[in-house]
Amino acid sequence: MAETGRQWYCVVDGQRYGPISELEFRDWVAQQRLRASDTVWTEGMAAWQPLESVVYMFRGGLPLMSKAPPTAHVEPHRGALILTLGIVGLFFSFFGVLPGIAWYLANQDLPKMAAGLMDRSGEGMTTAGKVCGIIGVIFTIVGCCAAGFWFTAAFSFMGAAPF
Repeated sequence: MAETGRQWYCVVDGQRYGPISELEFRDWVAQQRLRASDTVWTEGMAAWQPLESVVYMFRGGLPLMSKAPPTAHVEPHRGALILTLGIVGLFFSFFGVLPGIAWYLANQDLPKMAAGLMDRSGEGMTTAGKVCGIIGVIFTIVGCCAAGFWFTAAFSFMGAAPF
């Protein structure tokens, strides 16, 4: 693709910028205003993509890109906590609150990660914790229904016998 005249748009820390010229775009990368994980778009692209996946569009490549998130504006992820709550809740589903908390936290964190407001390195753990949380909630519901049926059956049999 030709480099001249192309205008770029980018999302950095949840803030959208653009249009900016390709020359200015390269300067932003060199100044580390853009990270490899920041999403970018230009005319001709089907969807927004991380900067690291569109490097092929630049003749001679781009200046060195930082993969590290900035420390000032990005929240740390809670992936390990969410995964732990999901797994514990999955195996001990009588603690129905734990998988519910994992599911709830994951639903809060995943959109923040997608927007670049939270460290994306925990995205896999957060997604796995969410899945475990959903399954744990389902197990809890099924277990409560089974217990209810069992108690109903047990008390109906006890009520049928004469004292």
